[in-house]
Amino acid sequence: LWLQELDGFSHKPVQRDSVELTGQLHYQVGDKVAFAYGDHDVSGTIEGIGEVDILIHTGPYSWSHETINRDVFEDALRHDERNAALFTPDSSGSVDILKYAGNTLALWLGGAVPQILVALLLAIFFTSYRLRIKGQAFFKAVIYLPNLIMASAFSMLFYTLFSNVGPVNQLLMQLGWSDHVIDFFAVKFTVRGLICLMNFLMWFGNTTILLMAGIMGIDQSLFEASTIDGASSLQTFFRVTLPLLTPILVYTVITALIGGLQMFDVPQVLTNGLGTPNRSSTTLIMYLNNYLGTSKNYGMAGAISVVVFLLTGLLSVLVFKSLARQREP
Repeated sequence: LWLQELDGFSHKPVQRDSVELTGQLHYQVGDKVAFAYGDHDVSGTIEGIGEVDILIHTGPYSWSHETINRDVFEDALRHDERNAALFTPDSSGSVDILKYAGNTLALWLGGAVPQILVALLLAIFFTSYRLRIKGQAFFKAVIYLPNLIMASAFSMLFYTLFSNVGPVNQLLMQLGWSDHVIDFFAVKFTVRGLICLMNFLMWFGNTTILLMAGIMGIDQSLFEASTIDGASSLQTFFRVTLPLLTPILVYTVITALIGGLQMFDVPQVLTNGLGTPNRSSTTLIMYLNNYLGTSKNYGMAGAISVVVFLLTGLLSVLVFKSLARQREP
């Protein structure tokens, strides 16, 4: 069994970008760690913490453990981004909340802006009295289907597709578009792009149906009158449709904003809670969760939740005021 374990669990460490995790290190018995140690990777759970050594449980058997010098252990953790969750507050006691707030807003904008634009175009297309599209019930069902998939399942699907041994890498290499494996999860742009794409696919159908309902609630005689007056399609949209659709549009943008600021499940599952690369995809709620799950600092977690609440309220008021002002004659 010991030989089988060596063959099954010991392997050469994967080449990773050099990182230097900053801040004060917090770990305790039960925390999961992963790092390169000598000629192999160590991945497991902290089983014991001594003054000199750390005992790490690495496998399914009672003897599956490694004992590592504490100084070597802490240095290895600091140079492997898989342990970023253990470095929540920095040594001066300040927090990286501004960085994570920026990450959250960037991920929200990347998914929400195309989501609302595409949903608005589809809503206009399906409700056009000129085109009179048939089978609208079928298209509504198809558009809404991605919203029924759990975010965690969606994330696991994309992780499998874009992993180093996934079908996307294999297809790129077979087509000759790439001569090596592309690590999509080591590049900031691709990780954020995948998160934005998943949020777009999951929610654009719901937004489309809401906007379709809003457009269908507009008196059709107004569209007929604009056609008789010789208005073009663009003039009808900006002078008739958009002003009367503003209440539904305000609701849609604000609910999307609230959901975006509370983004957690997609980046958490896709990056295994690490916010890779270099915490560039760590959101505010992931940051809050690190204090709850790793360092058990409930006071800081509560403070972050208050900041999220205030930020949500402030941005919601700004969105409401800016969009509602457009309705004023």
